[in-house]
Amino acid sequence: MFKRRRKSKTRKRKEVKFLIVVTLICFLLAIVVSFITGRVPVLLDRVITKRIEGEIVKKVEDTKKGLAGSDIEKLKKEYKR
Repeated sequence: MFKRRRKSKTRKRKEVKFLIVVTLICFLLAIVVSFITGRVPVLLDRVITKRIEGEIVKKVEDTKKGLAGSDIEKLKKEYKR
């Protein structure tokens, strides 16, 4: 029948290096395109906005204890999307 060929270690290393280089090139191209367009990629933008909203909610919860009801409603309307 057929004899299986095993990939040598050097060939595997070359393939891994090649894939790493291709990944880095794609990453650099994505950075260049984002700077040219002046926009942050959507996924990164979503992650950042969620973290900021989480921090705002924590801050509001901390300051909520000393505020009146009308102040809380103003804050909710201001930070609600």
